[in-house]
Amino acid sequence: MESLKALLTNEIFVRDAIAKQIYEIENPDEQKKYFVKLRDRALGKLRFQEEEVNALLKVFTALARKIDRKASKIRQAKATQKEIDLIKELEFPTINLKQILIRVGKQLPIDLADVPEEKQNNLLYQAVYDQLRERTTPSDQLIPLLTAELDQLAHFITTQLNHAREERKTYTFGRKYRKKDQDPDIQDHQQEENPAP
Repeated sequence: MESLKALLTNEIFVRDAIAKQIYEIENPDEQKKYFVKLRDRALGKLRFQEEEVNALLKVFTALARKIDRKASKIRQAKATQKEIDLIKELEFPTINLKQILIRVGKQLPIDLADVPEEKQNNLLYQAVYDQLRERTTPSDQLIPLLTAELDQLAHFITTQLNHAREERKTYTFGRKYRKKDQDPDIQDHQQEENPAP
């Protein structure tokens, strides 16, 4: 499931938030083991189970649709000059907004000549964030660049999901577990974290 791995290892997505959705974690004490489990799936250390693939397809399909809707809403607001809270519109629990704003910032005419390379991403993020918060006047390029970035992200997700649907036809799924608390993968992690004396 290389396509799902590509989504889960992409810096734009918040893997822990995705884990909360697909495993329906209610008990905060159990969160870490499920986060580790999904990380290991993403890194190829463990095989995906069929239920996980189904849940991931559902979560990412919904996310792609939501991103499309938000991009359209922002475009329409710009066209009709309707005021909207752009930061609020861009709040997705499963997306790292900072990475999107950095990508947008790289396309804007922001002077980085005297800024050390390790600080440039933070400066780009802050510059775009400030424009979205209307601390400065938004440039005419900002909204088109932002919506284009959202469109590209939705397209990337959809493309990976289409590949994942094809891959699942020949994928050998990991073994099924009986209950969440009896998942052998999680028990393996617990044993690794607490080795026998």
